[in-house]
Amino acid sequence: MSHDLPAIALPRDLESGACACRDLPAAAGRGRLTAFRKPSTPDPFVNAQLTPVGVDTAGRERFFISCLSGLAGATSVVVTEDGAGATWPWPQRQCIYAVEPDGPDCLWLAGGSDKSFVRLCPSTGQWERFPFEGGRFITAGMALDPDTGKLFCGAQTAMVVFDTRTQRTVRVYGPDEKPPDNFHYDHWRLADGSWGFILETPGLSCLRWDPRAESITWRRLTDDSHHPAIGLVRWLRYVEDGRVYLPHFGWLDGLTGEVTPHEHPPDQEACWLGRRGDVVYGIRTDTLNAIATLVAWDLASGRTAARCTMPDTPIAGCALTASGKLLSVDLYGTLRRHDLSTGALELTRTLISEHEHPCNVIIPAGDGRVIGTPFIAMNFWGFDTAQGKGFYGGRVAGSLGQCDDAVAVGGKMYFSIYGGGQLTEYDPQRQTGFPRNPRMVAQNAQGQHGAGIATDGRVVWVAFWPKYGTLDGAMIRYDTATGEASSRNGAVPDQTILSPMVDSASGNLVAGTTFLSDCSTATPVHDRTAAVVLDPRTMDVLLRVDGPAGVDALRTLGPLDLERWLMQGGRQRFVFDTRRATLTPCEGFHGIPADAAVVYAGRPGSFVLGDGAALRLWDASTDTAEPLATLAKGLVRRWWVHGVDLTFDCGRYAILWRDALAQG
Repeated sequence: MSHDLPAIALPRDLESGACACRDLPAAAGRGRLTAFRKPSTPDPFVNAQLTPVGVDTAGRERFFISCLSGLAGATSVVVTEDGAGATWPWPQRQCIYAVEPDGPDCLWLAGGSDKSFVRLCPSTGQWERFPFEGGRFITAGMALDPDTGKLFCGAQTAMVVFDTRTQRTVRVYGPDEKPPDNFHYDHWRLADGSWGFILETPGLSCLRWDPRAESITWRRLTDDSHHPAIGLVRWLRYVEDGRVYLPHFGWLDGLTGEVTPHEHPPDQEACWLGRRGDVVYGIRTDTLNAIATLVAWDLASGRTAARCTMPDTPIAGCALTASGKLLSVDLYGTLRRHDLSTGALELTRTLISEHEHPCNVIIPAGDGRVIGTPFIAMNFWGFDTAQGKGFYGGRVAGSLGQCDDAVAVGGKMYFSIYGGGQLTEYDPQRQTGFPRNPRMVAQNAQGQHGAGIATDGRVVWVAFWPKYGTLDGAMIRYDTATGEASSRNGAVPDQTILSPMVDSASGNLVAGTTFLSDCSTATPVHDRTAAVVLDPRTMDVLLRVDGPAGVDALRTLGPLDLERWLMQGGRQRFVFDTRRATLTPCEGFHGIPADAAVVYAGRPGSFVLGDGAALRLWDASTDTAEPLATLAKGLVRRWWVHGVDLTFDCGRYAILWRDALAQG
């Protein structure tokens, strides 16, 4: 039978670029297979800071920032305030967030989960990598001490010190030695030559690093995960006499830890980028709409005034120049220069081109159309397989983040949004353009990354991981017919609802939970997950069964029948019996391999199994698996089941398999 199976593979003319869209051979009665090249979308400048890195040989001030360049890896840009600059691709690295200059022709780089430092020579483009052990994730704010040649950076679960002269790791400060807060983004020099850092999430801490004694000391400023200063310490550039001004605190002495009020505090706080004369300039941001506002703080009166606004721009993408300008780079690579005193826009340039990006969602939109949402880019694309043409759709939501999940209801697409806990609606039949189409229809500010989406054909439910530094997961309920929206936080206290699914027999929601925080930014207070049944209107728990020991996340896979649900925790599978209120190990099934990916196929007891080489359709009632397709080695990065259709992310390409699971 294998010779009749369709092959999920790319034809040569598509892979070579000779065509953009091509039908693939499909088995009789198994629908239609179409492969196409994804539309390119802008490379996102996300989580990276526009960092001053000295002057070039012509005396022009330089600034460094990086973006994610799709499958190509990361790309770094060094740019002057007139828009001139150079780029460096990093094929083996996803992101570069931290940078420190070491003389006129040397930059030290780090960032993300790649645990290494990189030394780059800008004039030649040559670079060298130096791995280190320890830590988890590096953000911006790395410091280079010029006296000792030591680098210091936070890596979420550790603080790392590296000697640039001996090219060796000097010290790794572990979780028990560092503050409980996770990330830092900037630093300042103290009066004695040591360095100060502010770590944030879940609270705020002040850390002092002494490179000569090789020691760190710290004190907690607040453990309040909702403190208004969180998010406003991305830059620490208003510094006088070794003290840094912290929004909502005042002057902080990094040596003594003493906080004293400012003589004329601002009437509205911001993230302060630095002082020019008797004015301090900063950025306020509307995170839900990703609009940054340049504000001026008059030190004589404390009054603040807005100078200009910048769309799509994070605080981290803004910096002051020595010549009295504001330089900014937005999420999509637009460089802008504004005059500080007037706010006038003086220059606009585009830094980076577009690439095909890995997707969080690829979903059919009817009539051979497909919608895709790229990773961490907050935009989307569409492709019409009948016409063989695609388009870049622009924003999928208003904040900074991405679309994590999607579901189709009544011909419209509903996207769950990481970045403000949003749900947006998109009608493929109408003109595309946010904020009209897509448009936001529901929001829960406690939400972070998407944790699952479900629908009964009318109502959409979304589960979100909690806001960074907290543990109560968030949910949204949206009625597509009436437009009514409601929210629920902490349905299971200090846990997050995962992968909710609708029980067609009762109308209730069935889900698992996790006691972990989003991106490990808060310490768990539980050690057991749960299988739960939720009320579809209130999202309250109707039934709860504790999960097994040793499982930190329990997800719903789908119904085995009208009462039993298949669930997964780590590499283990379980059966949740909602009538008997039991959760037991999944035993007795031999047709479902332990290492197979399992996705519900839309009918109780029916699941698609994937093992990297093939797809099979498993029937739980008979414990048999029918071959569906073969998969070309290394091609499919991710795949989804949408009713009777399947979609595949194949790097630069995507595949739509219409009616793959249609009966008869």
